[in-house]
Amino acid sequence: MTTIWTLGIAQKRTQFSYSGDVGTGVTLSFIGKPYISPEFFKAILGHFAGRTIPGGFNMTDPTPGSLGEWVDKNSQKLNGTKLTPRHASFIAAILVHEEMITSSLKGNAVYLHFDSLPVVDESLSFLQTARLLNLEGPADWSTNLEEYLYGGAKYEE
Repeated sequence: MTTIWTLGIAQKRTQFSYSGDVGTGVTLSFIGKPYISPEFFKAILGHFAGRTIPGGFNMTDPTPGSLGEWVDKNSQKLNGTKLTPRHASFIAAILVHEEMITSSLKGNAVYLHFDSLPVVDESLSFLQTARLLNLEGPADWSTNLEEYLYGGAKYEE
């Protein structure tokens, strides 16, 4: 069991525990013990790759374009469990803890910094890197992977 703190200013941070990791899936030690699949983490990392976005963890009014809003809109269909912007605060902290993203504060607001796909080997193409990282893609890999990952049919903005 890993115990870490959510992101943000000291007065608003919450300590929580989870088991597992981004690659195998995570079970939160939280009401209902929600499970976050490795595919859901991959979807988050792929969807926001190369962007800086607000955390948007407010339960009733997550910031448009934020992780909280995206998790709220997409968790049921992509993770099989309805998650809230509050769960997004745990997801973001886990991604930072496992060094998948970085975060910063601007006043009280949390911002999340997603790198582009990691360079596994500079001689590999974007598609080869995606395959090596086991990113799901269309059956025909000649289709533009960026269109698949960010194309809109699968995700809501």
